[in-house]
Amino acid sequence: MPERHYSREELQAILARAIERQAKSAGSDGLSHAQLLETAHEVGLSPAEVAAAVAEVDRGRARDALTAELLQQRRHRLRSHVATYLAVNAGLWGIDWATAAMGVNAQGGWHWVVAAAWGVALLLQVLRGVLADPATLARDAERWEARRQRKLQKQQMKRAIEGAVTDVVTTSTAALTRLLDPNRAPRRSGRRRDRQDDQSP
Repeated sequence: MPERHYSREELQAILARAIERQAKSAGSDGLSHAQLLETAHEVGLSPAEVAAAVAEVDRGRARDALTAELLQQRRHRLRSHVATYLAVNAGLWGIDWATAAMGVNAQGGWHWVVAAAWGVALLLQVLRGVLADPATLARDAERWEARRQRKLQKQQMKRAIEGAVTDVVTTSTAALTRLLDPNRAPRRSGRRRDRQDDQSP
């Protein structure tokens, strides 16, 4: 009888089910790293393969968290943009209606041009920013994180330079003060000698 072979999907389902059964028997919701290595050894996986798989899972979690953070920020900006859009266009509609009522603007309706053009830009922001496909969001999140890290590095470098400049200025000021006041130290030593003479019998 030929040996049975399993597909990749079947293998993943079997391993996931086996790990789930082992976790339940151990009375926990998951496995520790040592238990994971033990389970992998039982199915013939090397520790190096397990470590590589763990690293991939960690990178995936970090990427998903970064994408979720970027998406949350974009949604916040979108809500602010929509509020601004509604408030400004309401004001423009009021101005349009008032000028038409006074006869200044005979035809009226010009505010719809602004609303339509701005609405197209707002729609593009929704499609490209919030409703983009997951792959595009992941790439945008990576670029966004890279820009954030560069900005953080620039801020750290700026603080380091400012600290170094402050130290140099402080040291130079102290040295210049000593050079401009050469009698400062002798007077101090002279007072010390006077105190010693007063204390001597």
